[in-house]
Amino acid sequence: AGFFICLGLWWNLSQPAKIVGSIWMLAGIAFGVWKTRGFREQLSFEVPPE
Repeated sequence: AGFFICLGLWWNLSQPAKIVGSIWMLAGIAFGVWKTRGFREQLSFEVPPE
């Protein structure tokens, strides 16, 4: 159900919003590839202690 809700939202976005969203998604995937060295390591978002 969540997939279809997201699909409906994506379908109704304006063209500039789709472009910016696609760029943002690609940046996130590229970050994941970089942080995991090509998805060979586990992705973690550990916050250093204060």
